[in-house]
Amino acid sequence: MKLKKLDSEHILLQFLMLLFALIAFSLFTFFTNSKEFWVDGMENTFYILSMAIMLLTGTILLFRGITKKEKDSIYWGIGLTLVGILQIVSLKVTSIGSSIYLGSRILLSVIFFLHWVLKEKKRVQKVNKKEEVAKRVLLVFVMLLFFSFLFFFSWRSIFVRGFSVFIFSGIVLMLLSMSLVGNMFLKEWKYKDFSFWVIFSLIFLIVSEIFFFPILNKNLLDLSNLSLLSRLFGQIGFLVGVLNNIYKERLNEKTSKNKKVSKKI
Repeated sequence: MKLKKLDSEHILLQFLMLLFALIAFSLFTFFTNSKEFWVDGMENTFYILSMAIMLLTGTILLFRGITKKEKDSIYWGIGLTLVGILQIVSLKVTSIGSSIYLGSRILLSVIFFLHWVLKEKKRVQKVNKKEEVAKRVLLVFVMLLFFSFLFFFSWRSIFVRGFSVFIFSGIVLMLLSMSLVGNMFLKEWKYKDFSFWVIFSLIFLIVSEIFFFPILNKNLLDLSNLSLLSRLFGQIGFLVGVLNNIYKERLNEKTSKNKKVSKKI
C-alpha cells in the first residue's frame, strides 16, 4: 500500500514548531544557568514526571499493539515500559540508583536505534544511490566525531565521574545521534506524523544527554535539572505523537466504515 504524502505546508509547520521549541529551550537554558533559579526538589519532580510519562506511553502502546496486533506498537510498548520500570527501581534502590538510571538511558537509546535499523531493513522502495552514499558518509562522520570527542576528553573523565560513566554516556549520545540522522534520511516524516514526533523526541533526548555528559555537568555548570527537563520534553513529544497517531488511525477507520455503509445504501 502506497503511503499518501503529507501536505508540504503541514510538514513545514511541524519543523518550524520544532525549531521554535529548540530556540525557546535554548533561551530558557541561557537565563536559568544558575543554581539560584532552581527550587529544591525540582530535579525529583522532573524525574517522577518523566517516569510517569514513560510508563503511560509504554502502557498505551502495549495495549494498542496487543489489541490491534501491531508489532511496531508492541516493540515500543515493551521497550518504554521496561525503561519506566528501571526508573522506578533506580528511585527505590538508592545504593545503585545512578547506575540503574544510566542503564535506563542506554536501553532507551538502544530502543530508538534498533527501531531505525529495523525500519531501514524493511525499506522496499529503491533509493537514490547518491542519497544512500550521503547517508553513509554522514553516519560515519557522526561516529568519527564521537570517537574524536571521546579520545580528546577521556583523560579528564577519571577526575569527573569515572571512566565507565563517561564511556556509556558517549555510547548513548552516539546511538541517539545515529538514530536521528537515520530517521531524517528515512524520510518517513513526509508520510507519517508519528515519524516527525520520533525525530522531535530524539533531538530533545540528545540535548538531555549533552547536558548530562560528565564533563559538562561537573566542570561547567550543574545541568542535571536541564538534562531531566529536556528528557521530559522529548518524552512528552513522543506521547503526543502516539496519541495523535491513534487518533488519526481511528479517524481513518471511521471514514472507511462510513464509505462502506454509503456504498451499501
